Amino acid sequence: LTPLEGLVMGTRAGDVDAGVLAFMASHLKYTPDQIDKVLNKQSGLLGLSGTSDFRSVMEACEAGDEHAILARKVFTERIRKYVGAYMVKLGGEVDAFVFTGGIGENSAALRADVCEGLANFGVAIDASKN
Repeated sequence: LTPLEGLVMGTRAGDVDAGVLAFMASHLKYTPDQIDKVLNKQSGLLGLSGTSDFRSVMEACEAGDEHAILARKVFTERIRKYVGAYMVKLGGEVDAFVFTGGIGENSAALRADVCEGLANFGVAIDASKN
């Protein structure tokens, strides 16, 4: 129905508990249009860290910004959640991970974060090629 489902994105929340919609409407008194705006335009990396640019999030992480660190952790964990789900669907038979898009192609740190701790599943990242 919408591009909202999935990973946390620059301004989109990604997967959310459906109960948040009722909470926003009943407790925060948001209209459907306001809920749509918050979830699609004011959430994701922007809502967590104050910026929708992953490069800025990473720079802020290096400076110790707690909001940026949280955004990086949430972003990484959501990717890892999908990696695990797809590995199950593939019966554990995964030949390679291919990171695409601006963030996947340009952030060695993110690729390392995503692959960290997955050695038991046969996932290894070559730091010299990352």
